[in-house]
Amino acid sequence: MIGRQGLHVDKTTLATNFCDFGMNAVDSGAMLKQADGYAEPFLKSLGAREVDSIDASDYESATIIHDMNLPVADQHKTAFDVVLDGGSLEHIFNFPIARPEERKVPGNTRRAASWASPARARSFGR
Repeated sequence: MIGRQGLHVDKTTLATNFCDFGMNAVDSGAMLKQADGYAEPFLKSLGAREVDSIDASDYESATIIHDMNLPVADQHKTAFDVVLDGGSLEHIFNFPIARPEERKVPGNTRRAASWASPARARSFGR
């Protein structure tokens, strides 16, 4: 994840959404307790084997500390199958560096998402 993503949902809404997608066995209450406000357990319930987060500081306990205004280390350029951006890239000042770095994922299997409402949706160069 680019930035450590929060999980801001109540137990009932999360359980309803899991049921809507046929995932009745997921204990949303336990997940929310384990999550401590963050999205890693949710992403693992969707099939992620390992979840890393990259951020400029360790304030939210990101697993990789890196300023996205600078090129990422070579070891990270091919280390991930999916890159999830929940809106952090809009805060990067050197966007011409950050955007190409986000695209360096094996097999071009990248994903980006914005948790913002459609009224706040933003678009970046593609």
